[in-house]
Amino acid sequence: MKKNKRPTTSHKVGNKNNRNKIILMILIPIMILVLAGVTYGAKLYAEAKKTVDDSYYELDRDKTSTSKGNEIKVNPIEDTISVLVMGIDDDSARQLGSARTDALIYLTINPKEHKINMVSIPRDSYTTIVSKKYNGKDKINSAYTYGEEQATIETVENLLNVPINYYVTFNFDSFLEIVNALDGIEVDVPVSFTDTNTLGTGEVHLEKGKQLLNGEEALALARTRHIDNDIKRGERQQ
Repeated sequence: MKKNKRPTTSHKVGNKNNRNKIILMILIPIMILVLAGVTYGAKLYAEAKKTVDDSYYELDRDKTSTSKGNEIKVNPIEDTISVLVMGIDDDSARQLGSARTDALIYLTINPKEHKINMVSIPRDSYTTIVSKKYNGKDKINSAYTYGEEQATIETVENLLNVPINYYVTFNFDSFLEIVNALDGIEVDVPVSFTDTNTLGTGEVHLEKGKQLLNGEEALALARTRHIDNDIKRGERQQ
């Protein structure tokens, strides 16, 4: 009478099935984590891309030319470039709808000498506004009202007779986020003062001397008009 070997075979199959179950129990959570990571990464990329796309304003002109039509080609890795920094007096809460440039700084970056030079343009400078919506003279900070970045850049180019290769625009919200993302900035506050906060619902008080300022404090220092004059205010904004 032959011995039945099925129990032995069944035992081996059972061991194999158990190993497969263990492998699946290990692999499935890993695959879920990988899939979740990829999905989250794709979501972050999409959000970042949307933020970048939303923050870019296409100018109605050749990016490498000035308002006078002179073609200016630059290589930012090797050539000195110019940037117009525009800080507008608006945020998501105020929603002015007719913002002006509270800060207007023309700067040049020399990559070979590792130098940055800045000049603040007084907000009340009376000049010709270059805009399709307005033909005449006004305070330079109103150029943004007549044509946002386009009008402001071309007005500054016309005033200073210089090319502007790049620009950056930020409002109060952006300013706060930038400073807070840097964990504050160290500034030598010229005098002790108290001024209203961003929303006008409270006060910000700063003592004289070098100290670390958060976004709200740095914005108060950049905005206040009660401690000196418009020239000094431009220096503080720099």
